[in-house]
Amino acid sequence: MKRINWSYVILVFITISIFLSSYFYPTIRDEFYYLPNTNVPDLFTEFNNAYHTGNPRLGQFFANLIGRNPLAKPIFNVFLFWAYISVLFLFIFRRLPNVSNTKDVWELLIISAAFILLIGGFGEMFYYVPFSTNYTLTHIFYLAYLYLLSEYYFYDKNLLGNKKISFILVFVGGFFMGWCNEHVPPVLLGGGILLALFYILKNKKLPHFKILLLNLPLLFGYLVLFLAPANRIKFKVTGAKEFGFQWSEYVKHWMVIFKTYYYFNTILLILFLLTIGIVILNLRKINKVRLLQVAFYFLLSVLTLFIVAYSPLQGTRLLLFSNTLIIIGIYLIVIESIKYYSVNRNVLQWSSVGILILFFSFSIYVTYRAQQNFQEVMTSIDLASKKSKNVQLNKSFDFTQDIPFARKIILDRGSDYIDSQPEKDGSIEMLLKTYFKLETISSKEKAK
Repeated sequence: MKRINWSYVILVFITISIFLSSYFYPTIRDEFYYLPNTNVPDLFTEFNNAYHTGNPRLGQFFANLIGRNPLAKPIFNVFLFWAYISVLFLFIFRRLPNVSNTKDVWELLIISAAFILLIGGFGEMFYYVPFSTNYTLTHIFYLAYLYLLSEYYFYDKNLLGNKKISFILVFVGGFFMGWCNEHVPPVLLGGGILLALFYILKNKKLPHFKILLLNLPLLFGYLVLFLAPANRIKFKVTGAKEFGFQWSEYVKHWMVIFKTYYYFNTILLILFLLTIGIVILNLRKINKVRLLQVAFYFLLSVLTLFIVAYSPLQGTRLLLFSNTLIIIGIYLIVIESIKYYSVNRNVLQWSSVGILILFFSFSIYVTYRAQQNFQEVMTSIDLASKKSKNVQLNKSFDFTQDIPFARKIILDRGSDYIDSQPEKDGSIEMLLKTYFKLETISSKEKAK
Protein backbone atom coordinates (compact mmCIF):
# COMPACT_ATOMS: atom_id res chain seq x y z
CA MET A 1 0.00 0.00 0.00
CA LYS A 2 1.12 3.52 -0.77
CA ARG A 3 1.83 5.75 2.17
CA ILE A 4 -0.94 8.32 2.79
CA ASN A 5 0.12 11.84 1.89
CA TRP A 6 -1.47 13.71 4.79
CA SER A 7 -0.82 17.14 3.31
CA TYR A 8 -3.36 16.47 0.54
CA VAL A 9 -5.82 14.91 3.00
CA ILE A 10 -5.77 18.09 5.10
CA LEU A 11 -6.01 20.22 1.94
CA VAL A 12 -9.20 18.39 0.94
CA PHE A 13 -10.50 18.56 4.52
CA ILE A 14 -10.08 22.35 4.59
CA THR A 15 -11.79 22.72 1.21
CA ILE A 16 -14.79 20.62 2.29
CA SER A 17 -14.94 22.43 5.64
CA ILE A 18 -15.04 25.87 4.01
CA PHE A 19 -17.72 24.66 1.60
CA LEU A 20 -19.90 23.26 4.42
CA SER A 21 -19.31 26.22 6.74
CA SER A 22 -20.26 28.65 3.96
CA TYR A 23 -23.33 26.58 3.08
CA PHE A 24 -24.49 26.44 6.71
CA TYR A 25 -23.57 30.05 7.48
CA PRO A 26 -26.83 31.69 8.61
CA THR A 27 -28.44 34.68 6.93
CA ILE A 28 -27.21 37.69 8.89
CA ARG A 29 -27.25 41.49 8.54
CA ASP A 30 -27.31 42.60 4.89
CA GLU A 31 -27.87 39.04 3.63
CA PHE A 32 -31.54 39.37 4.65
CA TYR A 33 -31.73 41.61 1.59
CA TYR A 34 -31.21 38.47 -0.49
CA LEU A 35 -34.26 36.65 0.82
CA PRO A 36 -36.30 35.48 -2.23
CA ASN A 37 -38.05 38.40 -3.85
CA THR A 38 -39.85 38.40 -7.20
CA ASN A 39 -39.26 42.13 -7.74
CA VAL A 40 -35.44 42.02 -7.87
CA PRO A 41 -34.03 44.23 -10.67
CA ASP A 42 -31.27 43.02 -12.99
CA LEU A 43 -27.72 43.10 -11.59
CA PHE A 44 -26.64 46.28 -13.39
CA THR A 45 -29.77 48.21 -12.38
CA GLU A 46 -29.34 46.94 -8.84
CA PHE A 47 -25.71 48.06 -8.73
CA ASN A 48 -26.64 51.45 -10.18
CA ASN A 49 -29.16 51.84 -7.35
CA ALA A 50 -26.48 50.82 -4.83
CA TYR A 51 -24.03 53.36 -6.27
CA HIS A 52 -26.53 56.17 -5.75
CA THR A 53 -28.24 55.13 -2.53
CA GLY A 54 -26.51 52.18 -0.84
CA ASN A 55 -23.03 50.74 -1.31
CA PRO A 56 -21.06 52.22 -4.25
CA ARG A 57 -18.12 49.77 -4.10
CA LEU A 58 -17.59 47.45 -7.08
CA GLY A 59 -17.56 44.48 -4.74
CA GLN A 60 -21.28 45.04 -4.18
CA PHE A 61 -21.94 43.89 -7.74
CA PHE A 62 -20.38 40.52 -6.88
CA ALA A 63 -22.23 40.42 -3.57
CA ASN A 64 -25.54 40.78 -5.43
CA LEU A 65 -24.44 38.18 -7.97
CA ILE A 66 -23.45 35.55 -5.39
CA GLY A 67 -25.64 36.43 -2.42
CA ARG A 68 -28.90 34.96 -3.72
CA ASN A 69 -27.50 31.59 -4.80
CA PRO A 70 -27.03 29.13 -1.90
CA LEU A 71 -24.65 27.00 -3.98
CA ALA A 72 -22.64 29.87 -5.48
CA LYS A 73 -21.69 31.16 -2.01
CA PRO A 74 -19.75 28.10 -0.79
CA ILE A 75 -18.09 27.57 -4.19
CA PHE A 76 -17.01 31.22 -4.30
CA ASN A 77 -15.75 31.17 -0.70
CA VAL A 78 -13.63 28.06 -1.33
CA PHE A 79 -12.04 29.79 -4.31
CA LEU A 80 -11.62 33.00 -2.29
CA PHE A 81 -9.79 31.33 0.59
CA TRP A 82 -7.28 29.45 -1.55
CA ALA A 83 -6.75 32.49 -3.78
CA TYR A 84 -5.98 34.62 -0.71
CA ILE A 85 -3.59 32.04 0.76
CA SER A 86 -1.92 31.67 -2.67
CA VAL A 87 -1.28 35.42 -2.75
CA LEU A 88 0.35 35.19 0.69
CA PHE A 89 2.47 32.33 -0.65
CA LEU A 90 3.41 34.56 -3.60
CA PHE A 91 4.66 37.31 -1.29
CA ILE A 92 6.65 34.91 0.85
CA PHE A 93 8.25 32.75 -1.85
CA ARG A 94 7.99 35.12 -4.85
CA ARG A 95 6.17 32.52 -6.94
CA LEU A 96 2.75 30.88 -7.02
CA PRO A 97 2.33 27.50 -5.30
CA ASN A 98 2.50 24.25 -7.25
CA VAL A 99 -0.08 21.89 -5.74
CA SER A 100 1.58 18.89 -7.38
CA ASN A 101 4.60 19.62 -5.18
CA THR A 102 4.12 18.17 -1.67
CA LYS A 103 6.47 20.72 -0.15
CA ASP A 104 4.37 23.58 -1.54
CA VAL A 105 1.20 22.00 -0.15
CA TRP A 106 2.77 21.83 3.31
CA GLU A 107 3.77 25.49 2.99
CA LEU A 108 0.17 26.35 2.08
CA LEU A 109 -1.06 24.54 5.19
CA ILE A 110 1.46 26.29 7.44
CA ILE A 111 0.53 29.69 5.97
CA SER A 112 -3.19 28.86 6.34
CA ALA A 113 -2.76 27.94 10.02
CA ALA A 114 -0.76 31.10 10.75
CA PHE A 115 -3.26 33.30 8.91
CA ILE A 116 -6.30 31.80 10.67
CA LEU A 117 -4.62 32.08 14.06
CA LEU A 118 -3.69 35.74 13.57
CA ILE A 119 -6.33 37.37 11.40
CA GLY A 120 -9.18 37.76 13.91
CA GLY A 121 -12.76 37.49 12.59
CA PHE A 122 -12.20 34.80 9.98
CA GLY A 123 -15.86 33.92 9.40
CA GLU A 124 -17.02 37.42 8.57
CA MET A 125 -14.23 37.85 6.00
CA PHE A 126 -14.58 34.47 4.25
CA TYR A 127 -18.18 33.26 4.87
CA TYR A 128 -20.28 36.41 5.04
CA VAL A 129 -20.81 37.42 1.39
CA PRO A 130 -21.15 41.25 1.74
CA PHE A 131 -17.72 41.35 3.42
CA SER A 132 -16.03 38.57 1.44
CA THR A 133 -16.88 40.33 -1.84
CA ASN A 134 -16.47 43.96 -0.79
CA TYR A 135 -13.27 43.44 1.20
CA THR A 136 -11.54 40.04 0.99
CA LEU A 137 -11.94 39.62 -2.78
CA THR A 138 -10.86 43.17 -3.56
CA HIS A 139 -7.83 42.87 -1.25
CA ILE A 140 -6.47 40.08 -3.46
CA PHE A 141 -6.14 42.66 -6.24
CA TYR A 142 -4.61 45.22 -3.88
CA LEU A 143 -2.03 42.68 -2.72
CA ALA A 144 -1.31 41.73 -6.34
CA TYR A 145 -0.69 45.41 -7.12
CA LEU A 146 1.59 45.72 -4.11
CA TYR A 147 3.46 42.62 -5.24
CA LEU A 148 4.06 44.26 -8.64
CA LEU A 149 5.56 47.26 -6.87
CA SER A 150 7.67 45.07 -4.57
CA GLU A 151 9.11 43.02 -7.41
CA TYR A 152 9.97 46.10 -9.43
CA TYR A 153 11.37 48.38 -6.75
CA PHE A 154 12.98 45.84 -4.40
CA TYR A 155 14.08 43.09 -6.80
CA ASP A 156 14.33 44.97 -10.14
CA LYS A 157 11.85 42.59 -11.80
CA ASN A 158 9.28 44.24 -14.07
CA LEU A 159 6.21 42.00 -14.24
CA LEU A 160 4.46 44.50 -16.53
CA GLY A 161 7.34 44.57 -18.99
CA ASN A 162 5.77 41.83 -21.12
CA LYS A 163 4.45 43.32 -24.37
CA LYS A 164 1.38 41.05 -24.15
CA ILE A 165 0.21 43.13 -21.17
CA SER A 166 -1.47 46.02 -22.96
CA PHE A 167 -1.97 49.53 -21.66
CA ILE A 168 -5.73 48.92 -21.79
CA LEU A 169 -5.38 45.99 -19.39
CA VAL A 170 -3.24 48.08 -17.06
CA PHE A 171 -5.78 50.92 -17.16
CA VAL A 172 -8.81 48.67 -16.57
CA GLY A 173 -7.02 46.85 -13.72
CA GLY A 174 -6.04 50.09 -12.02
CA PHE A 175 -9.52 51.60 -12.43
CA PHE A 176 -11.11 48.44 -10.98
CA MET A 177 -8.86 48.54 -7.91
CA GLY A 178 -9.53 52.22 -7.30
CA TRP A 179 -13.29 51.64 -7.25
CA CYS A 180 -13.16 48.80 -4.73
CA ASN A 181 -12.52 50.42 -1.32
CA GLU A 182 -12.11 53.84 0.26
CA HIS A 183 -9.29 53.15 2.70
CA VAL A 184 -6.67 51.17 0.70
CA PRO A 185 -6.13 52.93 -2.71
CA PRO A 186 -4.79 56.18 -1.17
CA VAL A 187 -2.16 54.15 0.70
CA LEU A 188 -1.21 52.22 -2.45
CA LEU A 189 -0.93 55.48 -4.37
CA GLY A 190 1.20 57.05 -1.65
CA GLY A 191 3.37 53.94 -1.38
CA GLY A 192 3.85 53.80 -5.16
CA ILE A 193 4.84 57.47 -5.30
CA LEU A 194 7.26 57.05 -2.38
CA LEU A 195 8.99 54.07 -4.03
CA ALA A 196 9.12 55.92 -7.36
CA LEU A 197 10.86 58.89 -5.72
CA PHE A 198 13.48 56.65 -4.11
CA TYR A 199 13.96 54.90 -7.46
CA ILE A 200 14.51 58.22 -9.26
CA LEU A 201 16.99 59.44 -6.63
CA LYS A 202 18.92 56.16 -6.74
CA ASN A 203 18.90 55.46 -10.49
CA LYS A 204 18.64 59.00 -11.91
CA LYS A 205 15.82 57.91 -14.24
CA LEU A 206 12.08 57.38 -14.23
CA PRO A 207 10.53 53.97 -13.39
CA HIS A 208 9.04 51.91 -16.22
CA PHE A 209 6.11 53.68 -17.92
CA LYS A 210 3.53 50.96 -17.15
CA ILE A 211 4.45 50.98 -13.46
CA LEU A 212 3.81 54.72 -13.34
CA LEU A 213 0.72 54.49 -15.57
CA LEU A 214 -1.02 52.14 -13.14
CA ASN A 215 -1.32 54.98 -10.62
CA LEU A 216 -3.48 57.12 -12.92
CA PRO A 217 -6.47 54.74 -13.38
CA LEU A 218 -6.16 53.78 -9.71
CA LEU A 219 -6.73 57.45 -8.85
CA PHE A 220 -9.62 57.78 -11.36
CA GLY A 221 -11.34 54.70 -9.98
CA TYR A 222 -10.93 55.97 -6.44
CA LEU A 223 -12.50 59.32 -7.34
CA VAL A 224 -15.50 57.53 -8.88
CA LEU A 225 -15.95 55.72 -5.56
CA PHE A 226 -15.17 58.65 -3.28
CA LEU A 227 -17.58 61.01 -5.06
CA ALA A 228 -20.42 58.47 -5.27
CA PRO A 229 -23.84 59.83 -4.15
CA ALA A 230 -24.22 56.86 -1.78
CA ASN A 231 -21.26 58.06 0.28
CA ARG A 232 -23.00 61.35 1.03
CA ILE A 233 -26.02 59.40 2.25
CA LYS A 234 -23.80 57.15 4.42
CA PHE A 235 -22.13 60.13 6.10
CA LYS A 236 -25.52 61.73 6.69
CA VAL A 237 -27.03 58.56 8.21
CA THR A 238 -24.05 58.08 10.57
CA GLY A 239 -24.17 61.74 11.61
CA ALA A 240 -20.70 62.53 10.20
CA LYS A 241 -19.68 65.35 7.88
CA GLU A 242 -18.73 64.23 4.38
CA PHE A 243 -15.67 66.45 4.04
CA GLY A 244 -15.47 67.57 7.63
CA PHE A 245 -12.88 66.60 10.22
CA GLN A 246 -13.40 66.51 13.97
CA TRP A 247 -10.52 65.62 16.26
CA SER A 248 -12.86 64.27 18.91
CA GLU A 249 -14.44 61.77 16.49
CA TYR A 250 -11.06 60.87 15.01
CA VAL A 251 -9.64 60.09 18.45
CA LYS A 252 -12.75 58.01 19.31
CA HIS A 253 -12.25 55.95 16.16
CA TRP A 254 -8.61 55.37 17.08
CA MET A 255 -9.76 54.09 20.45
CA VAL A 256 -12.12 51.69 18.66
CA ILE A 257 -9.21 50.46 16.52
CA PHE A 258 -7.03 49.90 19.61
CA LYS A 259 -9.84 48.00 21.32
CA THR A 260 -10.42 45.89 18.22
CA TYR A 261 -6.77 44.89 18.16
CA TYR A 262 -6.81 44.22 21.90
CA TYR A 263 -9.87 41.95 21.79
CA PHE A 264 -9.57 40.30 18.37
CA ASN A 265 -5.88 40.50 17.36
CA THR A 266 -3.95 40.10 20.61
CA ILE A 267 -1.71 37.31 19.29
CA LEU A 268 -0.93 39.35 16.18
CA LEU A 269 0.15 42.34 18.30
CA ILE A 270 2.38 40.15 20.48
CA LEU A 271 4.03 38.56 17.44
CA PHE A 272 4.47 41.98 15.85
CA LEU A 273 6.42 43.17 18.91
CA LEU A 274 8.43 39.92 18.99
CA THR A 275 9.24 40.41 15.28
CA ILE A 276 10.69 43.84 16.02
CA GLY A 277 12.80 42.20 18.73
CA ILE A 278 13.97 39.52 16.27
CA VAL A 279 14.95 42.22 13.78
CA ILE A 280 17.01 44.05 16.42
CA LEU A 281 18.79 40.85 17.49
CA ASN A 282 19.50 39.73 13.92
CA LEU A 283 19.95 43.11 12.27
CA ARG A 284 23.32 42.25 10.72
CA LYS A 285 22.18 38.84 9.50
CA ILE A 286 18.86 39.72 7.85
CA ASN A 287 19.00 40.53 4.15
CA LYS A 288 18.83 44.32 3.83
CA VAL A 289 16.48 44.26 0.81
CA ARG A 290 14.10 41.96 2.69
CA LEU A 291 14.30 44.22 5.73
CA LEU A 292 13.40 47.30 3.67
CA GLN A 293 10.55 45.38 2.07
CA VAL A 294 9.09 44.40 5.46
CA ALA A 295 9.55 47.95 6.80
CA PHE A 296 7.62 49.22 3.77
CA TYR A 297 4.75 46.79 4.43
CA PHE A 298 4.60 47.78 8.09
CA LEU A 299 4.55 51.46 7.07
CA LEU A 300 1.62 50.87 4.69
CA SER A 301 -0.27 48.91 7.34
CA VAL A 302 0.01 51.82 9.79
CA LEU A 303 -0.87 54.45 7.16
CA THR A 304 -3.99 52.46 6.28
CA LEU A 305 -5.13 52.70 9.91
CA PHE A 306 -4.91 56.50 9.75
CA ILE A 307 -7.43 56.43 6.89
CA VAL A 308 -9.58 53.77 8.57
CA ALA A 309 -9.86 56.03 11.63
CA TYR A 310 -11.54 58.65 9.43
CA SER A 311 -14.30 56.21 8.37
CA PRO A 312 -17.68 56.92 10.02
CA LEU A 313 -18.14 53.15 10.54
CA GLN A 314 -15.58 50.90 12.18
CA GLY A 315 -15.09 47.13 12.24
CA THR A 316 -12.59 44.29 11.91
CA ARG A 317 -13.22 44.18 8.14
CA LEU A 318 -11.46 47.55 7.76
CA LEU A 319 -8.32 46.12 9.38
CA LEU A 320 -7.94 43.19 6.98
CA PHE A 321 -5.42 44.91 4.69
CA SER A 322 -3.25 46.15 7.57
CA ASN A 323 -3.38 42.80 9.35
CA THR A 324 -2.48 40.91 6.17
CA LEU A 325 0.58 43.10 5.59
CA ILE A 326 1.67 42.61 9.20
CA ILE A 327 1.29 38.82 8.85
CA ILE A 328 3.32 38.84 5.62
CA GLY A 329 6.01 40.96 7.27
CA ILE A 330 6.20 38.68 10.31
CA TYR A 331 6.40 35.61 8.11
CA LEU A 332 9.19 37.09 5.97
CA ILE A 333 11.27 38.02 9.02
CA VAL A 334 10.76 34.60 10.62
CA ILE A 335 11.85 32.84 7.41
CA GLU A 336 14.94 35.06 7.23
CA SER A 337 15.76 34.40 10.89
CA ILE A 338 15.26 30.62 11.08
CA LYS A 339 18.06 30.17 8.55
CA TYR A 340 20.40 30.64 11.48
CA TYR A 341 18.59 28.31 13.91
CA SER A 342 17.65 24.62 13.84
CA VAL A 343 13.86 24.27 13.47
CA ASN A 344 12.08 20.91 13.60
CA ARG A 345 10.05 20.92 10.39
CA ASN A 346 7.77 18.07 11.48
CA VAL A 347 6.74 19.90 14.64
CA LEU A 348 5.84 22.98 12.58
CA GLN A 349 3.85 20.97 10.04
CA TRP A 350 1.85 18.91 12.51
CA SER A 351 1.20 21.89 14.78
CA SER A 352 -0.34 23.59 11.74
CA VAL A 353 -2.40 20.48 10.97
CA GLY A 354 -3.68 20.43 14.55
CA ILE A 355 -4.73 24.10 14.38
CA LEU A 356 -6.48 23.58 11.03
CA ILE A 357 -8.38 20.45 12.10
CA LEU A 358 -9.55 22.03 15.35
CA PHE A 359 -10.54 25.32 13.76
CA PHE A 360 -12.44 23.96 10.78
CA SER A 361 -14.17 21.23 12.80
CA PHE A 362 -15.31 23.97 15.15
CA SER A 363 -16.31 26.09 12.14
CA ILE A 364 -18.62 23.38 10.77
CA TYR A 365 -20.17 22.82 14.21
CA VAL A 366 -20.82 26.52 14.90
CA THR A 367 -22.26 27.29 11.45
CA TYR A 368 -24.45 24.17 11.48
CA ARG A 369 -25.88 25.10 14.88
CA ALA A 370 -26.41 28.68 13.68
CA GLN A 371 -28.22 27.47 10.55
CA GLN A 372 -30.48 25.29 12.70
CA ASN A 373 -31.35 28.32 14.82
CA PHE A 374 -32.04 30.42 11.71
CA GLN A 375 -34.36 27.78 10.26
CA GLU A 376 -36.20 27.37 13.58
CA VAL A 377 -36.93 31.10 13.87
CA MET A 378 -37.91 31.43 10.20
CA THR A 379 -40.25 28.44 10.53
CA SER A 380 -41.81 30.00 13.63
CA ILE A 381 -42.44 33.25 11.74
CA ASP A 382 -43.87 31.36 8.77
CA LEU A 383 -46.30 29.35 10.93
CA ALA A 384 -47.35 32.44 12.89
CA SER A 385 -47.85 34.49 9.70
CA LYS A 386 -50.49 32.01 8.51
CA LYS A 387 -52.59 32.80 11.59
CA SER A 388 -52.01 36.54 11.89
CA LYS A 389 -50.29 39.43 10.11
CA ASN A 390 -49.09 40.64 13.51
CA VAL A 391 -46.43 38.19 14.69
CA GLN A 392 -44.86 38.08 18.13
CA LEU A 393 -42.18 35.46 18.64
CA ASN A 394 -41.24 33.80 21.92
CA LYS A 395 -37.58 33.86 20.91
CA SER A 396 -35.53 35.78 18.36
CA PHE A 397 -32.38 34.57 16.59
CA ASP A 398 -29.40 33.37 18.62
CA PHE A 399 -26.69 32.22 16.23
CA THR A 400 -23.80 31.85 18.66
CA GLN A 401 -25.87 30.33 21.50
CA ASP A 402 -23.20 31.05 24.14
CA ILE A 403 -20.65 28.89 22.30
CA PRO A 404 -17.13 30.06 23.31
CA PHE A 405 -15.11 31.74 20.53
CA ALA A 406 -18.07 31.57 18.12
CA ARG A 407 -17.50 35.27 17.31
CA LYS A 408 -14.45 34.17 15.32
CA ILE A 409 -16.89 32.41 12.96
CA ILE A 410 -20.26 34.20 13.21
CA LEU A 411 -20.37 37.96 12.71
CA ASP A 412 -23.54 38.61 14.76
CA ARG A 413 -25.43 36.88 17.52
CA GLY A 414 -28.65 38.06 15.89
CA SER A 415 -30.61 38.44 19.12
CA ASP A 416 -31.26 42.13 18.39
CA TYR A 417 -32.62 41.58 14.87
CA ILE A 418 -36.20 41.43 16.15
CA ASP A 419 -36.97 43.63 19.15
CA SER A 420 -39.93 43.77 21.52
CA GLN A 421 -41.44 46.90 19.95
CA PRO A 422 -43.81 46.09 17.05
CA GLU A 423 -44.31 49.78 16.21
CA LYS A 424 -40.60 50.34 15.53
CA ASP A 425 -38.81 48.48 12.75
CA GLY A 426 -35.12 48.01 12.07
CA SER A 427 -33.88 47.17 8.57
CA ILE A 428 -34.02 43.39 9.16
CA GLU A 429 -37.52 43.57 10.61
CA MET A 430 -38.68 45.50 7.54
CA LEU A 431 -37.19 42.87 5.23
CA LEU A 432 -38.81 40.07 7.21
CA LYS A 433 -42.16 41.87 7.08
CA THR A 434 -41.86 42.16 3.30
CA TYR A 435 -40.80 38.53 2.90
CA PHE A 436 -43.61 37.11 5.06
CA LYS A 437 -46.13 39.87 4.14
CA LEU A 438 -46.66 40.97 7.74
CA GLU A 439 -47.95 44.14 9.32
CA THR A 440 -45.86 43.91 12.49
CA ILE A 441 -43.18 41.62 13.91
CA SER A 442 -41.71 41.57 17.41
CA SER A 443 -40.19 39.27 20.01
CA LYS A 444 -41.06 38.66 23.66
CA GLU A 445 -37.40 37.94 24.39
CA LYS A 446 -35.13 40.90 25.00
CA ALA A 447 -31.86 41.18 23.09
CA LYS A 448 -28.87 39.61 24.84
